[in-house]
Amino acid sequence: PGGHKLTVYTSSPNGNSDPNTANDSKAASFRSEQYAGFPFFEGFTAATFPPAGWDYISIDNPLAFMSRNGTVGGFGNSTGCAKMDVFSTPYSNFGQVDYLMSPNIDLTTAPATGTELTFSVAYRQYDAGTTEALKVLLSTNCGSTWTTIYNKSGSTLSTVSGYATTAFTPTASQWRKETVSLSPYVGQNVILAFATTCDFGNNIYFDDITLTNPTIGINENSQELSVSIYPNPASEFVTVSGELNNSAISVYSMMGTEVANIRNNGSTTIDINISEYPSGIYFVQVKTETGTAVRKIVVSR
Repeated sequence: PGGHKLTVYTSSPNGNSDPNTANDSKAASFRSEQYAGFPFFEGFTAATFPPAGWDYISIDNPLAFMSRNGTVGGFGNSTGCAKMDVFSTPYSNFGQVDYLMSPNIDLTTAPATGTELTFSVAYRQYDAGTTEALKVLLSTNCGSTWTTIYNKSGSTLSTVSGYATTAFTPTASQWRKETVSLSPYVGQNVILAFATTCDFGNNIYFDDITLTNPTIGINENSQELSVSIYPNPASEFVTVSGELNNSAISVYSMMGTEVANIRNNGSTTIDINISEYPSGIYFVQVKTETGTAVRKIVVSR
């Protein structure tokens, strides 16, 4: 993996010496990247942008307005996301398309049905006449051709009603989860490209890019118990607090494997050591006699 240079040259063209050797070679640079495994997650927790293995391409203008936002994350669960700063772009950038391209992701081990892409998005229109767009493109041939698998713009993309004539920064409740089936692409290697189009309006945010199969994981669908987990993301410990009396606390990987099980008989807070967990998404499930709660955590090194 890494950067390489390929040089092709001729020797004794047509069996003769060449009086003009200056045009006998051609060189090109290329990069070779390792495939990312399945399940896959990117939560923009690292300070570097684009994240390792990703590429950022701004075709129409050398000015780069997509970056990592280090103050907000999807649904308030973290402090990192990708941000397209449409609000600050000059009018000359009208119509500019920017691409954030993922590593090559290996779906050869993904289940044949139910495999999906999910991500969090936040956007609010500047006014009725501005229609920023977000597309997700997919390639199965290293970027030679692309298929659009998600496309929303303007009011359809908006996650907040009404308009904002100041720079939009989402609160925890101003995000929406999007889901796209990847079943047609199982068994192949894929690259995703998140493409934003500037309409001189307001900012677009996206986060929690996940390729997984929920049938092999834990559904995060119970909000009956009042439970919180912090910090999130974390690297060493997380603290679970809330309605924990006489509870069973389990931690699951995205593949649905139980990696920890704790029995709590009275404490209202429990510390879980995650220092040996590989980076990625995990689910903490709390069960009591009165209900269940599941919370997602991000382990980041």
